Amino acid sequence: MGYKYKRPVLCTVKMARKLLPGHKSYSLGNLCNSLGIQITSRHRAAGDALATVKLFERILSVDPTLNQIPTDGLHASLDRSIFSRLPASAGVYYFHDESGKLLYIGKSKNIRARVLSHFQNSSTNKAIEMRSNTASISCEETGSELIALLLESDEIKKHKPLHNRLQRRTMYKYGLYSFYLQSGYHVMQIEKIKNTGRPHTVFSSFDEALVQVHELVAKYNLCQKLCGLYQNQGACFQHSIGQCSGACTGIEPADLYNKRVGAALGEFHHKWSDMAIFDHGRNEDEVSVVLIENNVFSGFGWMAKGNGIENAEQIRESIKRYDDNRDIHQIIKGFLKTGKALKIVRF
Repeated sequence: MGYKYKRPVLCTVKMARKLLPGHKSYSLGNLCNSLGIQITSRHRAAGDALATVKLFERILSVDPTLNQIPTDGLHASLDRSIFSRLPASAGVYYFHDESGKLLYIGKSKNIRARVLSHFQNSSTNKAIEMRSNTASISCEETGSELIALLLESDEIKKHKPLHNRLQRRTMYKYGLYSFYLQSGYHVMQIEKIKNTGRPHTVFSSFDEALVQVHELVAKYNLCQKLCGLYQNQGACFQHSIGQCSGACTGIEPADLYNKRVGAALGEFHHKWSDMAIFDHGRNEDEVSVVLIENNVFSGFGWMAKGNGIENAEQIRESIKRYDDNRDIHQIIKGFLKTGKALKIVRF
């Protein structure tokens, strides 16, 4: 049987593995025998093609959504068979236009079901436009919903697809840094993101950073001058009206003031320390891993089950490095709250 005949057979058998579990063998012949599908002219193109059609019909009876995609309004170049070949597992999917440009990036615990829902949706002009402009679909299986969330966030920021307007964000431009003066006072400063040093948190605009720092000053009774909000040679204005305890003039002891600064900056630090978060892998023989070091997201990857999963160095070798940002922290915090992690190893 030639390659062009083998391909639909392989795709259909792969679908059967996901949608018709419990069979000892997933070869076309054994699967058809166990399902009572009769094959004539076995190993001939016509016989195998007929068996594949009958097997596909059986799969449709399990998942009829594959047969519910409107045929009108689809891009002429879109290969309709892609819907049956998409995996029913966690991962990230991509919609491309006819030039290959990314239109949309999404994630799901079930890639195929989520993509089908897009193409069955005609409720908004945006949905119709995206469906009609999608000329090809690709995906990346992650096995883990956490990894799918992290990958989707990174990919949207990197590629800024047209139809991810609500999710795409410019890279964070400003950070909140801190350092100690010779006098011993711990001061904060809003600065543009720099290659050296790691900020306590990041912001997409200077105004956003100002609002956050003003809130910290009010909440922890901090000095505006030592937080970079007030520029002058003497005491800050708040000291003159009794709202600053005098750190800017040296009246308040540095150790007392610094405790409040530490509490304020602590709002941005998650008590993660060094740890690895393990979740499901892309197959039964592996696990996914997210690595956090010094309260910073380092990256994620996959490794074989039982293959040194408590060895920090082996974990580092298994991951791909990704940028840390506030969205990543929110994703990881949310996942940890669910208690779904297979295992958490602290170093």
